[in-house]
Amino acid sequence: MALIVLTLIFSFSASSEEIVEVDFFEDEIELELEENFDFSDEIYPKDADINDDKNSVDNGNSILDLVQSSITVGSFNSQIFNTRESKSAFIINLSSSSEIPSVGFVDVSANVSIDTEKRNLTNEITHFTIQNSIKNIKWKIGKFRKSWGDVEGSLALNTINPADSLLNQPLPGMDQSSRWLAEISFFTGKSTSDFFISLNRDTVHAVNSNSNNSGSEFGLKSSFDIEKGQVSFYLASLFPRMGTVDINSGLSHSNRYNLIGVSAHKDVNHYLLKFDLAKKVNLNKSTFSNLRKGSRIDGALGVEYAPSYYDKWFFKLEGSMWEDSIKSYYITGSSDLLAEESKSSSYSFAYSRNTSNDKLINTISFGGNGNGNSFYLAGETTYSISDHTKVKANFLLFEAKPDDLAYEYDKSRLINFGWTRYF
Repeated sequence: MALIVLTLIFSFSASSEEIVEVDFFEDEIELELEENFDFSDEIYPKDADINDDKNSVDNGNSILDLVQSSITVGSFNSQIFNTRESKSAFIINLSSSSEIPSVGFVDVSANVSIDTEKRNLTNEITHFTIQNSIKNIKWKIGKFRKSWGDVEGSLALNTINPADSLLNQPLPGMDQSSRWLAEISFFTGKSTSDFFISLNRDTVHAVNSNSNNSGSEFGLKSSFDIEKGQVSFYLASLFPRMGTVDINSGLSHSNRYNLIGVSAHKDVNHYLLKFDLAKKVNLNKSTFSNLRKGSRIDGALGVEYAPSYYDKWFFKLEGSMWEDSIKSYYITGSSDLLAEESKSSSYSFAYSRNTSNDKLINTISFGGNGNGNSFYLAGETTYSISDHTKVKANFLLFEAKPDDLAYEYDKSRLINFGWTRYF
């Protein structure tokens, strides 16, 4: 009953800067909070100016003036399949931004989390960058998130960031995991090109792996401005974020694959249309006898409509198709082997609303896969008690049928509450 009441509250008050999305056709089911669902009047993304005033430092300030901090007290409650877990956490975030002469601008953010139930302490650098620019060239190195593609929540092109698991959803506005990368960008008129390389290998394996953990990923993106929009082209050599399990050996593998893709977005009569398209070559798939390499085409279409500054609607349709569709491939399910579909699709719909002073920001979203075998309902809210204090909450309901690849998450329930104080 409490979840039904909470669902109704979200339905009538809804909006936020992030959207919950579930991908139904990757090797593992994942849930992502969208990073770019905001209320900016900008129609298409522009590269941030690292000479922005917010990066400037007054040399007369003390060290303490350069450090921003926050404290979050949260309650995290979940039921994944038949496993229930409840915990409370105390999270301290420290961040700073300054300029080092002859080097560049330095940004750093780190979390220290204390699990009050298990009485253990964890820490993580969620963001650390050193960046600078010379004329029309900008470089950046460190630990950060790098998103490819235009459709928010789609994994057709956005395959660089760490995979966010359904089992570990943060509160709204909390820092997400990032990767050690280096990139260089070139600006020429109406076009931008950037090249990145990963500094470590961080594929996640559900079981033991015999894959070599060495090797860098690298990719090139070139973007060109068009009237009321932008077109981008991609080339990359990558490793999957999740390993593929060989059903014969029981070991997980993560071999290098290649990607070629294109994305675009354009404003048409106040509707922002977006699409991503990628071909991935040499992806692993498991047969009864061995692992095979195959090619897959992934695509996504998004439509975003903002009738006012306070309201935003978003729809996403995503699909995937293996080129060698006549062959049968299998993955390990929760209790048996499941045949992987050669074609799959998913959809999601979201509505966001905020108040005129951004005091209350809410989002409600729902979605599922194209064959109707799974469905989710999710939402989140942030309420600003003052400029320095916020109350946050999010929830998720997920259902899947036994023959669905996501059946291990069937009857999942998640609800989190938190209080954050900024200093």
